[in-house]
Amino acid sequence: MSGPPVSVKRSLGSCSNPSCGYYGQVAAKAPLKCSKCKSAKYCDKNCQRAHWPQHKEYCKVWADSSANNGEVPVAQIKLKMAHLIWLVRGMPEYAAYMFKEYAYWKTKGKRGCMEFQFDRWEELYEAIKVIEAQPIYEEVPFCGMPGSPSYAGYVPGEGSVAIKLPRRRVKAGEELQFVKAVDDHMHFTTNENRPNLQRALDLALKSDNMFVVSVTVELEGTYSTHLYDFIYRNTSWVPDQ
Repeated sequence: MSGPPVSVKRSLGSCSNPSCGYYGQVAAKAPLKCSKCKSAKYCDKNCQRAHWPQHKEYCKVWADSSANNGEVPVAQIKLKMAHLIWLVRGMPEYAAYMFKEYAYWKTKGKRGCMEFQFDRWEELYEAIKVIEAQPIYEEVPFCGMPGSPSYAGYVPGEGSVAIKLPRRRVKAGEELQFVKAVDDHMHFTTNENRPNLQRALDLALKSDNMFVVSVTVELEGTYSTHLYDFIYRNTSWVPDQ
């Protein structure tokens, strides 16, 4: 079974310290994990200490969320969130449907994204299970926008590295199951209180060839986690001329 591009795992595993040069870098992987929440990652103890004044606000919440969600670390849930976006991108008919919905709200002057919202992490896992059960009918080259979570990388002299994206369509007779597990959780949303979403929208709204897709998972307590990426009109990212 084809999984998400390696860069998704690496970007989510990069250093959590914003003052570090490897913060958010796709090709960087931080080996040190916070022992309490098991979600924040660092290059070394120096990065961990530097980030503690900011991280301490979230550390207990993340740790409690993991404990209350079957000992599933928040970082592991975020990997699954990235995987869902990867799978949805590989369903061209469904992606086109989402694009039409997004375009409609954009004509209404709305600033927002297409979001999959799950009340429990188990619902996210079920959505992934249902999509992965659909047959792969072809694989196509894919390359995301530089700086995006799904960017595969760049090789000097060769340009962007294309990876293989498996394409699926819903099997006849399983449409209702797909709607219940996946589509019922999808809607257009606006939210000015999420700074990471606003940064993603700043990029997407400059182009007619992509939109922001978000995955939100509500965890036990009052904490929820979000992940953002882009879906492109032509499957892969193409620079606007």
